[in-house]
Amino acid sequence: MKLCAITDEISRDFEKAIQIGLENGIQAFELRTIYGKRFPFYDEDDIGTLINLREKYQFQISAIVLGVYKIGLEQTPWDDLKQFGYSKIFKLAEKLECPNFIVFASEQNLNENEYRIMIDNIKKFTVRAVNNGFSVLLENSANSYCKSSKKLLEVLNEVSVPGLFIDWNPCNSFCCDSLNIRNDYTRLQPHLKNIHLKDAKTLSNGDKEFVPLNEGEINLNRIFSLLKENGYSQNITIETNCTDSETAFIKSVEYVKGKIRAMA
Repeated sequence: MKLCAITDEISRDFEKAIQIGLENGIQAFELRTIYGKRFPFYDEDDIGTLINLREKYQFQISAIVLGVYKIGLEQTPWDDLKQFGYSKIFKLAEKLECPNFIVFASEQNLNENEYRIMIDNIKKFTVRAVNNGFSVLLENSANSYCKSSKKLLEVLNEVSVPGLFIDWNPCNSFCCDSLNIRNDYTRLQPHLKNIHLKDAKTLSNGDKEFVPLNEGEINLNRIFSLLKENGYSQNITIETNCTDSETAFIKSVEYVKGKIRAMA
């Protein structure tokens, strides 16, 4: 099991995020933004900085979250990604020695034509990625079509491309009131390649507020119990979404390291 973290969930200063992560036992980093710009829409200076920092700190990149937040319809920013060129994306990921891309489905309410476009886009990207030696991980999101484990499996089966896996985010399901930890994990376990861990609590007005791990309502003990029971050996990625990101990260990583030690 590899312990990972999203860089901009630790600090918006990329180098500082790497330093703090390594100091706290992070083994690999999920790459999303560098100084406010999202992959792959970095300029040459950003790419040079990233490569130089990898050489300096010798860190691994576990996954790249694409610059498209929702892979779906034929519109910006999905068109922007296509125009950037898949080959450039894969060359940059290869240079960074990153094995995985994380993608999302499109918005929740789709007509049949929009649904087929979404499936077609995910399939085309996945086929190209797999042919270039990468895996693609589909993540559930509270405001996307794949907001539940049932929808994740539906899209996975519709795309039907070897090399497409699941990135399970229990808190995202909690935020749209669709989380059932045992049922979700049982459904997704054969396809899991990453688990995003964050926590949240429900406010008096019904809104959700993100908090450090083990300070919210997600039953993390049950999740780790299932991971131990099934011998989970893939990535666990810490994602806090908290305002005080550095403090929340340090609290969260200490909690997760303790749970991993208890699983040994």
